[in-house]
Amino acid sequence: MAEGKNRDWKTAVNWESLVADVLTWEKEGEEEGWKLAKEGAGVKSYRRQKSGDKQAMFKGHYMLAGIPQEKVHEMFKNEQRAKWDVGYQGEIVEDCPEENLCLLYVRRVPPSGTPLSTRDFLQASYHRYLDDGGWIIVGCGVDSPERPIKKDPVRANVHLLAIVTRPVEDGKSTQCMNMSQIDMKLGLLSSLQGRKQADSPFEWQKNLTAFFKKSSA
Repeated sequence: MAEGKNRDWKTAVNWESLVADVLTWEKEGEEEGWKLAKEGAGVKSYRRQKSGDKQAMFKGHYMLAGIPQEKVHEMFKNEQRAKWDVGYQGEIVEDCPEENLCLLYVRRVPPSGTPLSTRDFLQASYHRYLDDGGWIIVGCGVDSPERPIKKDPVRANVHLLAIVTRPVEDGKSTQCMNMSQIDMKLGLLSSLQGRKQADSPFEWQKNLTAFFKKSSA
């Protein structure tokens, strides 16, 4: 979506247009081509691949019971995320809080004993509150001389990453939706790419819940 040669990462994406798209896709169902990929433990993961799309898009819906939305926001801050998101190594290259934007460099380190190798990506991210009290983060891969592409690690193509949260149960819990469309450049292991994205909502619900309980003890 934003992957390309635009070096001005702040204007590489029409952010409000992308927010509108994500909020539309969030509500869509089977009639719009979304197929249930995995279900269990209160989590539903969906997959859609339109004609002409090289990579499928995935979304997952789940509840973070007993975790207020403001606590979820704190856990998604870069310095906190590495504590619950396994394999995540993030660095804020440039922060523009007055514009709700940041340039984020991420390395994804796979667990030992797997056939996968480390991937990295450079992501422009935008966040804001929604009119209904919810909150959204959208991000896309961009090019920038701040973090040039190198031979190692392999640079993944991030077409879309999004997170939408909404307070429920009088603000005591949070309903979440995360969405992704990523080419991890896995070659012969490309079948693992879709499986990983379909599993992501299950992993996030489990890890976020466990981290919240541990940090609140």
